[in-house]
Amino acid sequence: MKKNTPFDIWKFVDKKDKKSCWNYVGSTFSGRYGRFFLDGKAVCAHRVVYQLCNGEIPSSLFVMHKCNNKLCCNPNHLTTGTNSENQRHASMSGAFNVGKSGVRGVSFIKSRGYWHAQGYKHGKMYNLYTGPSYEKAILARSRWEKLNGITFERI
Repeated sequence: MKKNTPFDIWKFVDKKDKKSCWNYVGSTFSGRYGRFFLDGKAVCAHRVVYQLCNGEIPSSLFVMHKCNNKLCCNPNHLTTGTNSENQRHASMSGAFNVGKSGVRGVSFIKSRGYWHAQGYKHGKMYNLYTGPSYEKAILARSRWEKLNGITFERI
């Protein structure tokens, strides 16, 4: 089986004009960020694109989507920033809005018919629960927040 090179990512990007989002059409991390395999490891597609176009990403920085489209791989829509800049941008742009679940970090993936709970810590996403139970998703998120000293937010 042939291993991917970073340049192989373009096979999975729906390129359009420079202003539009270029959606990643390969596999995803729970329907959110594009998932690309390099050296046998799953990595975020937008990070691979950013590195191809701009060079290495300093370990202290995140690759942010100016467009708030997590599948977008248009280099013009990607920038780097600190964790606090990323959080501020997401908050101001409405990216943290709570969906129908009423619990931050818990969502229903309609296309796949399941509930998903996730959490973020030190720039890494953690999948906490994926399955048919809304209650188990909320419980997983609640436990994670308690373990990490985060206030459980139910709207």
